[in-house]
Amino acid sequence: MRWKLALAAAAGLAVAALAAPAANAAPGYTTTSLSLRAGPGRDYPAVLRLRPGTPVEIFGCQRGWDWCDIGVGPDRGWVSGRFLQADFQSRRRGLVEVAPQIGVPLITFDFGHYWGDHYHGRPWFTDHDRWGHR
Repeated sequence: MRWKLALAAAAGLAVAALAAPAANAAPGYTTTSLSLRAGPGRDYPAVLRLRPGTPVEIFGCQRGWDWCDIGVGPDRGWVSGRFLQADFQSRRRGLVEVAPQIGVPLITFDFGHYWGDHYHGRPWFTDHDRWGHR
């Protein structure tokens, strides 16, 4: 019986850990038309095209805020941080300027996990060996 309780507790912690990034996402907006990419760089495949002013959830950015992991509805991907804004002190400001103040974390890109979690079924997913070496 104890092992069942331990298993249930572990499952609960796993669910909470998976849900935590979404709860900690910062709301933001795109400043221009741009492609949501499958990785932090222009050479990764485009997931979808975003319009100026698109509301996004910012999950984190790489050091220097150059590339940020964002969500748009059910889609997830990367955009340059210089094309994002966030509300700060009653004004919309460039993300690079306010990211630390609004709590956007610095993150890394783990290709295998990220693609496995977000891109099954995409036409370019099966060619992941081409992209994973970056």
